[in-house]
Amino acid sequence: MKVKVRTIDNTEWITNIFLGTDNLYLVDARFEQPDTTIYSIKTEALLENLKDQADVGRMFLANPLPYISKNGLASKMSDVEVKETVSGYVQRITFFAGQRYLSLIVDQKVVTKKECDEKLVPVQILQVLEDKMLAIKDGMLVYLDENLQVVTDLKIPAVNAIVFDEKIVYQKADNSIWVKDSSTEQILCDPQEFVSIFYLNKANVLVSYKEQNFSKLINISTKEEMHLCDFYVYRAVVVNSETLICKPLFDKNKQQNLDHKIVIIK
Repeated sequence: MKVKVRTIDNTEWITNIFLGTDNLYLVDARFEQPDTTIYSIKTEALLENLKDQADVGRMFLANPLPYISKNGLASKMSDVEVKETVSGYVQRITFFAGQRYLSLIVDQKVVTKKECDEKLVPVQILQVLEDKMLAIKDGMLVYLDENLQVVTDLKIPAVNAIVFDEKIVYQKADNSIWVKDSSTEQILCDPQEFVSIFYLNKANVLVSYKEQNFSKLINISTKEEMHLCDFYVYRAVVVNSETLICKPLFDKNKQQNLDHKIVIIK
């Protein structure tokens, strides 16, 4: 599998990315800031811009606020819109059952609230499924309804997880990655270091190694592995079958740097 890696100019300000129904949502959340501003770009506009193979000098993902971008022309040419500013560090934006949910980091813990409801519920949403949400509550995997109530306790301790049709891939606190279906449970890989996992497609999970600073994909059925890219993926969203949007964490000097530009892998 040959991949093309593209680095897009004027995207240093983006710290996290989330996929909505018709929009990609971008945030500038940083722990040293009291607030997070939420932005969006139409997915159609994003994909149309990516048809242009030029990456240097691109402005379609620039911050639309010139006092932040420090580049009036880039802000004017941006396809990004400001949605709102919210108090706190936004960890995730989720859309489910016609509602928006904001997950925040408060006192080093993830809490979630439903739109127009200030009640903070101690759950971390991981994934939206057809009729429920996969989440972590008290260190265990659960399914939630639209009111953030537990409908099923999966009785699996985990720090992250992804549902693949009839299988669940989950990451334990020791960073080992496991795959479980209705009858079997087996280890997928044992990284022996901090990793992040992301959905890549219906057959493969993306496993990104922080210390070694590289990423690979693993087939969840055959365990076949393939190198994907030479950087640690801090955040990632699959926009379509051909487009993975990533936020690397380390710069070329291998220093942790949230100002790294957005990378597109196709």
